[in-house]
Amino acid sequence: MVLVSCPRAYTAGARRRRQRRAGRRQERGRSQSRKARPAERSAAGCLDEVEKPVTALGGRNRRLGTSAGAWCGGLPTEGVGICTARGLGGQSAGRCGPEEARRTGAQPSEEAVPRWSPDREIRNWALGLAGERSTGRRLNTLRRQGWRVLHSVQWPSGSDIDHLVIGPSGVFTINSKCHRGKTVWYGDHAITVNRAPTRYIVVSEHEARRTSRALSDHCGFLVPVRPVIAIVGAARLSVKNAAPPVLVIDGATVHTVLSGLAPVLPPERVERTFSVARRGETWAGR
Repeated sequence: MVLVSCPRAYTAGARRRRQRRAGRRQERGRSQSRKARPAERSAAGCLDEVEKPVTALGGRNRRLGTSAGAWCGGLPTEGVGICTARGLGGQSAGRCGPEEARRTGAQPSEEAVPRWSPDREIRNWALGLAGERSTGRRLNTLRRQGWRVLHSVQWPSGSDIDHLVIGPSGVFTINSKCHRGKTVWYGDHAITVNRAPTRYIVVSEHEARRTSRALSDHCGFLVPVRPVIAIVGAARLSVKNAAPPVLVIDGATVHTVLSGLAPVLPPERVERTFSVARRGETWAGR
């Protein structure tokens, strides 16, 4: 028998790979056993609560939704990755992963996500999900003032409306856009993020027109819908248009801005529109 000695660097590398695989198996087991709070889903397939399931993606993106669910399931929805001094028992703030955030009870944020996210596509999807949940929770506070709020209204094409809000000030489709630490500028007809142009305005206007047609056809009266974009976590948000076609708001103040608008709908119109929005046939075939 011939004994062959392996280089120390090789054996150390193999040990690290085994440890990483064991850690991934452990995390998958935790995510499968973790039970999320069920959200009530209406006949239209939209959520009355903001806990949009992370496995809601379909088709070729099913793997992405499942992976993101295993990665971010159970994490605080305001963000992940930065442990505050309060969470570390008075120690200085530092970066941490999901396990440390859960163990220490820290208040995390998205800034450290790139450090331990497995994939850029999954990371971006999970950050967008965190932004939607953050906006949705603020919108839910409007219910105490007679507003009706739906989340994740599904179109037959597989796309969805992030948030549909119906209240005294009108009907609004709200898109959440998470841009942590970036500069967002809204001019006459376009939004730029760190000076890079986007199609947010065009997409939001199209979505509002589509929603207005669907609601008007089933309500029996014209339902104007105003598009809104909620920017979450931006370092700076500048709006230069005095009368913008799309309302661009800081996600932290979206609920106060909407509630401060002039009332245009009587309570009976609000309830009628809401009842139509909850029916599945309203959104079918669109």
